[in-house]
Amino acid sequence: VAWWLGRRSDADAVESWEGVGREAVRPLLPCPDGVWHRVCENSNRGCAMDDRLSVVRDVVSRSGALVVSTVGPQGPWCAPVGFSLEDGFRLAFLSLPEPRHVQDLLADPRISASLFTSDGGYGGYVGIQMAGEAVFETSPEPGQWCRICIRPDEVWLYDSRRGTTGRERLDLAELAAMTW
Repeated sequence: VAWWLGRRSDADAVESWEGVGREAVRPLLPCPDGVWHRVCENSNRGCAMDDRLSVVRDVVSRSGALVVSTVGPQGPWCAPVGFSLEDGFRLAFLSLPEPRHVQDLLADPRISASLFTSDGGYGGYVGIQMAGEAVFETSPEPGQWCRICIRPDEVWLYDSRRGTTGRERLDLAELAAMTW
């Protein structure tokens, strides 16, 4: 059994993980495409993703925070925030107006965000990446929570267990039709 993602020999894999403690990393199994894939204890997916929308639901339900990225006068910035997801793939978060990410969005509404889960160890990430525009649903008054929604222009599903083939663009209309 190899302990590394990718086309590597067992010897390379053991050497790469020297000192890390293999007991903390689930083993990888070879798949027909020749790439070693991490086995997810909570999934019977194997090599192929079942239904993309089920994977999206799984990522959303298992993600603890939405990581939002902004750009402003001080440069790029990212912040983890609590989030809600409503019908129509409407992602929203609450924030006070004083933090840097909100100040950046007031100056430039472009936003990118990521939700992800980790099945543990190197290469076990499954997630959603998006880019779009932030829309303030409530006014950012000092000291008052404001609600900010993300209107995505593009959404990507990624599964690092699938190597370089693990990233695919999702259809916004399919996402908008989802109910939560």
